[in-house]
Amino acid sequence: MLRTASSLAIAACALAACAGHPPSSHPGPGSASRGTIVDTDAMVFTDPVDLTRVRLVRLRGWIQDHARHTGEPPAALREVIPERIAPRTRRDMARDGWGRKVRYSRSQDDFEVRSAGPDGRFGTTDDLIATRSTFPPD
Repeated sequence: MLRTASSLAIAACALAACAGHPPSSHPGPGSASRGTIVDTDAMVFTDPVDLTRVRLVRLRGWIQDHARHTGEPPAALREVIPERIAPRTRRDMARDGWGRKVRYSRSQDDFEVRSAGPDGRFGTTDDLIATRSTFPPD
């Protein structure tokens, strides 16, 4: 299990760089047309908590990029998930490690991406949360 947010950020960046390679370098299920990015997170991060953290870190980065360019967080997560990502992977990017949809909310200058965590209930102490200023907790 990964122990720190910085470890997750480094791992997410490494996977993002790897995912950009042509699918021929990633043979097997989920192969897509040349230049399409497929999900490798679930293959690498088998622990649902780690997988959720990696996805929240990635979503957080995409949201922050959008906010830098437009001046505000996006209205919905689908606005920030890159088009070149395969359709199934696009859907999975907005789900946690248990396969449940994450919640996204925003205000004028802040946002929150929240997983219900292991218990599957939002608003409990095991929720995993990423905001403009915070990474998911370790």
